[in-house]
Amino acid sequence: MATVQVSEAPELVLDWLVAKSLGEEFRLSVEYDGIGNEYPPTRYTTDPALAWPIIDSLGIECGRCWNEGRMRTNPYDAAFARIPFIDGKFVGLGEYGATPLIAAMRVYLTSVMGDTAEVPDELINQEGKSYE
Repeated sequence: MATVQVSEAPELVLDWLVAKSLGEEFRLSVEYDGIGNEYPPTRYTTDPALAWPIIDSLGIECGRCWNEGRMRTNPYDAAFARIPFIDGKFVGLGEYGATPLIAAMRVYLTSVMGDTAEVPDELINQEGKSYE
């Protein structure tokens, strides 16, 4: 297992972590069950149909980041719309990403897993390969 920073995790790792956190099966490619059912890849970072239910239920807002230093690599930010407080202290979470969905999935994962997460080594070695 490898430890990754959620704020720096690539798409494939984020997708795997979201599926794991929801108790769902992670699929790298389309799978068929032999009786006509097709199961698409689990792509929370690129498929709004998968990501928006999470974003909407938690009240995560996504937007354009205007921080000049972030604009080059992570031009989008996401944070909770409802500012969370614990014991009277602000515990708001904000994350950045190359797309709004990546930023939002990082906020979600940070809220449920913390700043770091354990992922299989094989997953790290898959990064950069096609999902197809």
